[in-house]
Amino acid sequence: MSNTKRATRTRSQLEVLLRAEQAGMQNDLPASVQSIPLNGETLSPPQVEQRLQRGLNAFANVRSAQAAYRKALAEAKLAEAEARVVAYDLQGWLKLQFGATNAPMLAKFGVPASTPRQVSVASKAVGLAKAQATRAAKRAAAAAAAEAATPKTAIVIGANGVELAPPKEPVAK
Repeated sequence: MSNTKRATRTRSQLEVLLRAEQAGMQNDLPASVQSIPLNGETLSPPQVEQRLQRGLNAFANVRSAQAAYRKALAEAKLAEAEARVVAYDLQGWLKLQFGATNAPMLAKFGVPASTPRQVSVASKAVGLAKAQATRAAKRAAAAAAAEAATPKTAIVIGANGVELAPPKEPVAK
């Protein structure tokens, strides 16, 4: 087997190959074979079987380590979620118990004290300008909607007196 073929095999293909070769070595190798030249050295059939088994053991060890890792990771996620709930609930209780602004006492528990948000004058001015622009846009939209909903009528003086009738042409403002 050349080096390029060795490099292109996947791990699962290699494991299947190892199992098949091991079964062949145990069941189908003629008893007359005493040595096998492999990769520049001469090995006995039991030595070849040992090396095949070592590879299979490595695959089994990796699978069990991966399973243990997945289990530990799942347990850690559950523990983290539970701890997060407890920590934040405890933080709220401590703030209720000692006061949300009692920084020295809360610091003993590692909880930051609540500080009111400081808004700069520039931020307030920007907010005020946005609010005024929003109100003006809403007023303009409401006026346009009201005008669109108002029917255009014209006054017609006829034989029966004054009557309201829809105009034939749009009324100009």
